[in-house]
This record gives sequence, C-alpha cells and structure tokens, in this order.
Amino acid sequence: MVRPAKRKPTTPKPAATAPARGGTPWLEWAAAAVGLVLILGVVAVIGREALTAKKGPPVISVRAEKVTETASGYVVDVTAANTGGETAAQVVIEGELVAGTPEWREATIDYLPAGSERRAGLVFGADPRTHGLKLRARSFVEP
Repeated sequence: MVRPAKRKPTTPKPAATAPARGGTPWLEWAAAAVGLVLILGVVAVIGREALTAKKGPPVISVRAEKVTETASGYVVDVTAANTGGETAAQVVIEGELVAGTPEWREATIDYLPAGSERRAGLVFGADPRTHGLKLRARSFVEP
C-alpha cells in the first residue's frame, strides 16, 4: 500500500493593507483633511444659525411690482416678503381698488419661509394705476 506524501499546510498570505514603505498614503490624508474641513464647516454654519436666528412671528409685507394689461384685465404682479423669524403658510394676499367701483382680489401663497420672498398675481377689471390700489397680507397659518 502506498501512502500519500505528507504536504505542508499552507498559510494564507496576509492582504496588503499598507503601502510598501509602511506609512499611510498621502491621498488618504488629503481625503481625511477635506472631510474634516467639511464637517467643521457644517457644524459652524448650524451653530451660527442657532445662535443668531431671528425670533418672533412672521412679518409679511406686500408690494406691487408692475401692472400689465391683458385680454382678461389688468394683472398686478405682487411680491410678498417675510422679514420675521418664523415661516408662514397659506398666506392670503389681498388687493383692493378704492376709487370708482370697488374691487377686491386675493391670492394665496402656499409657503413663505423666514427671510424669503414669493411672487403672485392679482387680476382686476379696472386699471389699478388709476383706481388707488391697496395691498395687504390678510392671514397666514403656522406650518
């Protein structure tokens, strides 16, 4: 009977995890530095916002930008600005012509964040430039 020859057990070779010179590659250090700068920047911005953010309710102002005559009437482009510290939702903008036959129109702005502006349009039958246009923000809800 022939016995098979004994073989030496082979040990797996360790995977190369470090460069041949024994240090961390410079590209890895650069990537780590970029990541650290980004994280510190995000933390700084969030911290600044938390410390300096305005407090208080929305403060909404409305102004007319321009009036355009169309086939369906006169379109008044209005801009609503929120200079307060909180966001407003469902902002109702009202326009009124006070001279001649009174006309009321309204538009709803879905979402008006603090420190932002949104545009809307009001359509009147008479020319707002000659009939005394009054604009105001009539209501809003907290989102």
